[in-house]
Amino acid sequence: MTPKARRIVGSFIRARRETLGMSRADLTKLIGSSPNLVCMIERGKTQFPFGRWAVYADALRVPRHEFLLMALTERYPECLPYLRFVDPRE
Repeated sequence: MTPKARRIVGSFIRARRETLGMSRADLTKLIGSSPNLVCMIERGKTQFPFGRWAVYADALRVPRHEFLLMALTERYPECLPYLRFVDPRE
């Protein structure tokens, strides 16, 4: 993942957290992580832990399929032409 991609994912996480009125500490309790890690992700200083995408989606109250698409777009853009996403609510 490029530094620019890390900033996009991190910026989304921060913006969504703030929209929900959550502090960084609130989010870290929900996802079982450290405030330092969340801070570094939000600032684009470290990679988003891709294996925990569903935990982040649920904590941020974002539909899982939408968060997964965003995470895949940032981390594995070369795979997207081979994937077909279907909204599970349909």
